Amino acid sequence: MELEVFIGDLEDDLFDYENGDYNGNIPKRISIFFPKSHSTFDFIFQKIRDKEIEGKQTDWGAWVALLYLHEMKDLLKGFYNEADFKVVEKEMTKLDANKKYALVACEMI
Repeated sequence: MELEVFIGDLEDDLFDYENGDYNGNIPKRISIFFPKSHSTFDFIFQKIRDKEIEGKQTDWGAWVALLYLHEMKDLLKGFYNEADFKVVEKEMTKLDANKKYALVACEMI
C-alpha cells in the first residue's frame, strides 16, 4: 500500500471537511509529497487519533489535520531530521502563513 503525506487546499470545492462522503473526499494537493511517507503517515494519524491536533478521517483511507503553517512547522520539526524538515519547510514558504491548510495523510490507489 502506498501512503503519502502532503499539504492540501481547504478551499478545494470538491472537498467537504464537515460532511464528506468518504468517496474521494481528499483536498487537492498543493505541495510535494513529504519525505518518509510511511512513518510520517503513522505520525500524523496517531496525532489525529489521540486528539493532539485538530483533524479527522475524511475518506476511507485519508485523515486530514487542520493547521496553520506555524503549527505544521512546530509539529514536523520535532519529527523530521534537519534535512527532511528543510524540504518540507521550503514548500511551506510558498503558502500564505495566515491561512489554515490541510495536512493530509492518505492511502494512494
